[in-house]
Amino acid sequence: MKNYGKVIKYNGLYGKIKDNKGNDYVLLDKNILDKNIKEDDEVIFEKENHQTPELDINIARFVRKIKK
Repeated sequence: MKNYGKVIKYNGLYGKIKDNKGNDYVLLDKNILDKNIKEDDEVIFEKENHQTPELDINIARFVRKIKK
């Protein structure tokens, strides 16, 4: 399922995406398909959730910039 969001922070290695429902996702450089992504870009991605007893984290996978 595709999700839409906006890159809030990105330093070239990792960052954060906020989707249109207000959820936060970790953005990793290895999950980006368009290498020219920067802060404030609108993106489309697939979400993945990793849960352990200590941690519950959402990860954005297959991230692409939305062409305008």
